[in-house]
Amino acid sequence: KALVDAGYDVYGHDNRGKSLLYYAATKANTETVAWLIQQNAPYEGDGQGRDPLYQVLKHASGGQIAEQSKLLIDQLMTSYQPTVTRFHKQRMAVVKLRYPEQYQQLIDLHPALTVDETTELPVVW
Repeated sequence: KALVDAGYDVYGHDNRGKSLLYYAATKANTETVAWLIQQNAPYEGDGQGRDPLYQVLKHASGGQIAEQSKLLIDQLMTSYQPTVTRFHKQRMAVVKLRYPEQYQQLIDLHPALTVDETTELPVVW
């Protein structure tokens, strides 16, 4: 509600095509993501493989995977049923290496996120 009160268009995009949901996912803001999902906010990312799910997976693979990250992944997968891309799988490969127990919990909920030995790790610049 504060976003709307501040003048943000819940259904709009910035000049790069990113939605508010994308930015809320980037910050792993559980409350805002949940609210945006309830509002049927658009799922769009940047057109280069980075969408809201990617952003949450990146957050989860970069630090201790918290319950909030698992919740966000579940909410995004359940609500939007996004196509799982190689970019998502690369991030899941990092989660599998760093947090095998949490990885197993995620793929039990969403088998489409499963990775195998042929999945490449993300390139870091």
